Amino acid sequence: MAPTTRLDPMRASLDANRSSQSEQSVTGRAAINLPPNFGGAREFYSLDAFRHGDGSVSGNVVEVSRQEGGQRMEGSIFCFMIVGDTARMAALVEKSTVPFGPVGTYVVWTLVDNGRGKGATPDETTDFFFNGTQAQAQQHCDVGLPGIAPFFPSVGGKLEVHG
Repeated sequence: MAPTTRLDPMRASLDANRSSQSEQSVTGRAAINLPPNFGGAREFYSLDAFRHGDGSVSGNVVEVSRQEGGQRMEGSIFCFMIVGDTARMAALVEKSTVPFGPVGTYVVWTLVDNGRGKGATPDETTDFFFNGTQAQAQQHCDVGLPGIAPFFPSVGGKLEVHG
């Protein structure tokens, strides 16, 4: 496994220098408000994901949620697929206080980079779907898993998809 750099979901992602050395990248941070059936909790995450010239991927994700009294997950990017401004993401959970997302399982989610600038539509992201297998993670990256929705507008941060 490649060396990792831990991210803080409240800070901007790593600098663009690493992104410029990669063939594809998905970077940034987001904050969303979960629906009432999840307690209306605020969820934050930051990520840096890079696909290199040889096809390998590297990067990290940190997710912090106020759901159920507070949760934190850290993972290494397992795979991602970029289609237009949308990225399907999967990570291997390395540290977790999420009862339904133990270490050694996979988490998947999808995000949309809606551009930047004054008046731009906010970026969008799904919630994180925990406790997946490696096969499910790969399937999500390759073609998407059914039921990975809905999308929530990001109320803070910026997600960037470069592919």
